[in-house]
Amino acid sequence: CIRDSTRAILPPNSSMSRYLPYVHDQGQTGMCVAYALASARTILYARNKNMYDQKEISRASFSPYFIYYHGKRADDNDCMKGISPFIGLYLLDSFGVPKIMDVECTDYYPCTNQMLCNYYPPDWSQDVTNASLYKIDNYYALTTLNDIKSAILSGNPCLYGIKTVPSFKYNMDGKDMWSPDADESVEDSEAIHALVVISYDDTKYGGAFQVLNSWGYDWGNQGTAWIPYDDFFEFGVASFSIHRRYESSRYTTRSPDINNINIPDSSGYN
Repeated sequence: CIRDSTRAILPPNSSMSRYLPYVHDQGQTGMCVAYALASARTILYARNKNMYDQKEISRASFSPYFIYYHGKRADDNDCMKGISPFIGLYLLDSFGVPKIMDVECTDYYPCTNQMLCNYYPPDWSQDVTNASLYKIDNYYALTTLNDIKSAILSGNPCLYGIKTVPSFKYNMDGKDMWSPDADESVEDSEAIHALVVISYDDTKYGGAFQVLNSWGYDWGNQGTAWIPYDDFFEFGVASFSIHRRYESSRYTTRSPDINNINIPDSSGYN
């Protein structure tokens, strides 16, 4: 990602925080892409349905595990290896995603403390059919500051990949803003992590994006944090906006053939 050489005339801030579901905790799994995409799709759904009650939004939220299960590598037996953001976006666009109440709940996290991994509940066929109701319309790669700001302003959450360093992973409890320590650089990164960009504000911390994480409420400020624009782009890997204009039914009488997907290399994301 790169900064714009000039700024278009955009409002100084915009936020989709009023559409957030409850913050999830992916635990020790590598499901960050799946959690980020499920949360982004939930935000879109809440926006389209004019839902503002967090409890109601959370009950209508979408399944991270459905995305992860169909995108994970064949040799991933412990849910630790992550999935490619490109296959996750492809799944949302081509097959959709069912609700979390149909997949994880009532037996698995977040409805219980047991994390679902390397097994799919019995209603797979029905879940695939339900998923087709909730495809996204499209997604776009974003490369500039104004691209991402415009997406947020239009109500389209963004999948964002960041190269994580120790201060981001271990020193963010209760903090509202992340910026690397003075002795940290991109070269110190050990992994790439997926987040959802939900806000921008030109007046906060010299100009910053707000991101939603999947590391629970203890990380950052109740699961979110602001990242100054310069750090956002320096440590960023890629950004994609996801789009769905209406929540009209697009039911298909035949379940799509979700078995025949060519899974690309997913290494790096956790």
